[in-house]
Amino acid sequence: MFFRTEFKGGSDLNDSYNLNFYHTFNKDNKSVIGLKTSDINFKGNKWVLNKDGDNKNKVVINRTLDSIDIREIVMNNSAQEQIRLKGQLADSTYKDLQLEFKIVSLNKITPAIDSLRLQGEVNGTLNILQKDNIYLPSSNLAVEDFSINDMRLGDLTVGIVGNKDLTEFAVNSQITDKGIEKLSVVGNINNKEEMPKADLLVSLDKFDLEPFAPLGENILSNIRGFVSGNARIQGPVDNPDFSGVLTLDKAGLGVPYLNVDYNFAANSRVNLSKQTFDFDQIKVTDVTKNTKATLDGTISHSFFRNWLLDLNVDTKDNGFLILNTAFEEEVLYYGTGYLDGKGRIFGPTKALNIKVEGKTAKGTSLKIPLSDVASIGDYSFINFVEKNKLNHVEEERVLDGFQGLELTFDLDVTPDAEVEIVTDTKTGSSLKGSGVGILLIRINTRGAFEMYGDFVVVEGQYNYKFGGVINKTFQVKPGGTIVWNREPLKATLDLEAVYALNANPAPLLDNPGYTRRIPTEVVIKLTDDLESPDIEFNIDFPGTNSIVQSELEYRLQDPR
Repeated sequence: MFFRTEFKGGSDLNDSYNLNFYHTFNKDNKSVIGLKTSDINFKGNKWVLNKDGDNKNKVVINRTLDSIDIREIVMNNSAQEQIRLKGQLADSTYKDLQLEFKIVSLNKITPAIDSLRLQGEVNGTLNILQKDNIYLPSSNLAVEDFSINDMRLGDLTVGIVGNKDLTEFAVNSQITDKGIEKLSVVGNINNKEEMPKADLLVSLDKFDLEPFAPLGENILSNIRGFVSGNARIQGPVDNPDFSGVLTLDKAGLGVPYLNVDYNFAANSRVNLSKQTFDFDQIKVTDVTKNTKATLDGTISHSFFRNWLLDLNVDTKDNGFLILNTAFEEEVLYYGTGYLDGKGRIFGPTKALNIKVEGKTAKGTSLKIPLSDVASIGDYSFINFVEKNKLNHVEEERVLDGFQGLELTFDLDVTPDAEVEIVTDTKTGSSLKGSGVGILLIRINTRGAFEMYGDFVVVEGQYNYKFGGVINKTFQVKPGGTIVWNREPLKATLDLEAVYALNANPAPLLDNPGYTRRIPTEVVIKLTDDLESPDIEFNIDFPGTNSIVQSELEYRLQDPR
């Protein structure tokens, strides 16, 4: 009896199965299902089953349908790539399957993993044994040119052998590159209890971290370096304890949202304890300006999920680069920031927080463009409650579903720092100054940007440009203020700016013969809302005799 079946779908919508088989009975009156030439499409690759069309590819089923004997099924992807399957199944509690691989591309048989592309050429055997509800593999596999994300790590061997009653498995696996053992895992897995337990020794020798860089998921970038050391893994295989010491060499990472990149000092130590990786006073240097800080703290996990960071950064009274971004269209802020203080990086990796406390150091220049008012973003997921008259705030947040990076800067602004409000990004008109004050800034990758605090000008300039013709610089008087209360572009101004020149007042005095130039100041007073301030103009004549000054003031007040 001959059958044919087709099926599309599976783990990928492009997967499809086109099977041709026949049914007969053997001499023991057991059902025999034989597979004729068929094909399977998996992950975009076509596998041909029983391409020779022989009678060896078959499955034998007993009368009670509780025992299946797979004599042999052969699949070919090309002239060389081949997978052979054989084994036995008994009801739902027992499986003993053997897979034999011959020159098979690793990426064709492994499931898709976010941010990780596995590559290599697989040869050897893999046994999958199910006893009750426990799956116990054993293998003798070799993966030549084993690579992650297109980066070759070496040749991988995976050796797992069980004892007679399958209560214990010996593990012996290595990654070797050019005769050097980069990774070794040796030990045992005990299977006497419901959850198997591991007792493994892991050795690393300049193992490359760069292939794992995509795991940063746009929060961290350029993860790099080499790790060496020894670690012991003990306990339940789903959440074991780690112990040991690892060292990092030529290591570092970047934070793309801040456009900063940091190198770690050579031989930086990472201590392992249970589910925690403890970074031991690691010296950090930014690659652009060569400023330095110290990193200390932990990265921990639970069941290899829910990774949490709790890291502290101390600048040790040095200006450390924490921001280095340039102007782009629709950007909320940009500039360069140096910190003299402490920072903390904490939270789950998919919703990371960076909190900075300290004072601004020399070279800091924060710029806020006014041209993108509509891009400030949605604040609906953050509420702030005033705590006292000092403008400290207590935060109530709902972070359900939030993913990204959130930053909080609690800064003591010093005269070393410059704050610039770019009033027109096309002409370059701007209001900038150095001063003192306390600013609280909250930013995240979903577009929220909030500022609180007072900035008192020590010195500053108002650069006014218009139409490519007017280009005047007004000096901002000391003592003027900019006050923020949440929205950066809704700040309240109370500033005076002066443009000084020597002018001939003859037109005002009705005296064409008056040729003397006198000191003249054009004073602009800016108050109220930053986006649309009230502007008052006055003209002063410092140093001019009282008679001429009175006449000029009268003339300026005359509506004619």
